[in-house]
Amino acid sequence: MGCTKNISNDDYYIILSFSIFSIIFSVGLIGAIVAKGLLKDFCMRIVFYMTVNDLIRGIIFSFMLPGFVENKELCMIIAFAIGSTYMSNILLGISITIVMYQALIKNEYDYFKYHLFWVLLCFFIVPALYALPLFTESLGNDGGFCFFKNDIVGNIWRFILNYLPSLFCLIFGSFVFFKVRSKIKKYRKDATTNLIFVRGYLFALIILAMVTPLMILKTYELAENECNSPYMSSAIEVWMNFHSVFNAIAFVITEKSKKKFIKRSTDMDCLNYSSESLVDK
Repeated sequence: MGCTKNISNDDYYIILSFSIFSIIFSVGLIGAIVAKGLLKDFCMRIVFYMTVNDLIRGIIFSFMLPGFVENKELCMIIAFAIGSTYMSNILLGISITIVMYQALIKNEYDYFKYHLFWVLLCFFIVPALYALPLFTESLGNDGGFCFFKNDIVGNIWRFILNYLPSLFCLIFGSFVFFKVRSKIKKYRKDATTNLIFVRGYLFALIILAMVTPLMILKTYELAENECNSPYMSSAIEVWMNFHSVFNAIAFVITEKSKKKFIKRSTDMDCLNYSSESLVDK
């Protein structure tokens, strides 16, 4: 995004198809989490929040057809919803990363201590910040997509609310991930630690995987001061819709891991950990 090249109608319908695909997986995952009573599990609650965002974004993407994009007011609302849910999911992924660090490195187990903070940040503060460009009319049609407009003010908002936070979260999340992973490989090989790592970091890693190609694309555009092909932009939109699919796959993997590593009831918290801190090793 940030280009003036318009995508073709065929690309619109490809995005629509994957949006519907995302909606189906999101509904299925939400239903599975609720049916299994996993909302008391911190990781699963965060995944639930992410999936709700994916569902909203999938529905919104399904409306991003030429007729809707050309409607100024509707396109602004679509841009707001896509941007705020995208950034909310990145921060939710970081919340899992931070809590994993607290559990495995700092030996802190009050996982819901900062739950309210993350809820307020992701579902109130982030949307409030993304609403600010509405006052400068900086959200709208951006080369066939609804996002920040490709003008001076729009690009300033794009950098402040999208590029900079995404880059920071990518660097920070990667650093913490590899720090914890190295500690686990060096000091701990027990089943509980493996379970914590698999269940928690698999979802956080998915967020990093979603952000990386987007940041590479945007960095190239900024460095070369030119647009990638409309096909590349369309591929990024499709890639974003795959988040719910990846989360659903991760959900199945972690449920199997739970049964394999620790024979407990399905309501065990994914961060349940009561051994000594890795730092003390």
